[in-house]
Amino acid sequence: MPYFDHAATTSMVPEVQKLFVEHLTQAANPSSIHNSGRKARAIVEVAREQIGRALKTHPSH
Repeated sequence: MPYFDHAATTSMVPEVQKLFVEHLTQAANPSSIHNSGRKARAIVEVAREQIGRALKTHPSH
């Protein structure tokens, strides 16, 4: 079973940090039906699929 508990001082992988900051600057509620919300929902769903593939599980888990 993967262990995901890292200390707050663990540095972020540069590629992850870049994407994290990019998405923080484009804040929108992924539950909203307006254009920004739909874009945010798409980003969340892509991330869920990528994480699911990496962990070999279904994205809804």
